[in-house]
Amino acid sequence: MIITAYFLNSFQFLSADNLFYQILNILGSLFLGINFYQKKAFAGIFLQVVWGIVSLSAIFKILFN
Repeated sequence: MIITAYFLNSFQFLSADNLFYQILNILGSLFLGINFYQKKAFAGIFLQVVWGIVSLSAIFKILFN
């Protein structure tokens, strides 16, 4: 999902302030975080938590700004 979002943004199909783009990012980070947790890859979990916080912040900005 994260790669799909990146592709769509890179080729200007979606902008970073598009809600669908941010939803793809947050879901992708959630699923990757779960996978990293199962594999006990804690550095990956940290990265996905940060990615999710950034995406969640962007979603709130889109919805409430």
